[in-house]
Amino acid sequence: MSLARRNEYFGLSGKWSRTALKSLNFHVVRLARIVLHPVYRGAGLASWFLKVSCQSAPWPYIETLAEMGHVHPLFEKAGFVRVGTSPSHKKSREGHTALYGGANKHRHTKQLSEETYTKSLKANPIYYLLDNRDHWQHSPIGRSPKVNERVLPHTPTPD
Repeated sequence: MSLARRNEYFGLSGKWSRTALKSLNFHVVRLARIVLHPVYRGAGLASWFLKVSCQSAPWPYIETLAEMGHVHPLFEKAGFVRVGTSPSHKKSREGHTALYGGANKHRHTKQLSEETYTKSLKANPIYYLLDNRDHWQHSPIGRSPKVNERVLPHTPTPD
């Protein structure tokens, strides 16, 4: 995943220390997938479920990339901010495999199929971010006070 949109949202530029990057990565979690059974689609359940789930998550920031964001506002309905698109870089098949390939049972990276590689070259997913700070400290899972006191990077203030 390109970090350009994350950096844009948090106002990051220039070189960052390893400690600062670890701190940011500690406070941001990536939502990889949300799937709803076809029987329940169209009733507004997915955005409701996503919103309630994120509010109970023990993370101050939740990010996701969604190609479907071009045609369906699911993440925006759930409170995510649409930061921008994250176009695919024209990398080799091996480069895409390093990013998107899965390890097999012997821990060797399985190369992407030609079809998956070709599709990934055309991808232009939207980067979304949810500022969950109002809910994360009160989540049922909770965080220790020590973690809650960590300094978060600069974040934009709402208009």
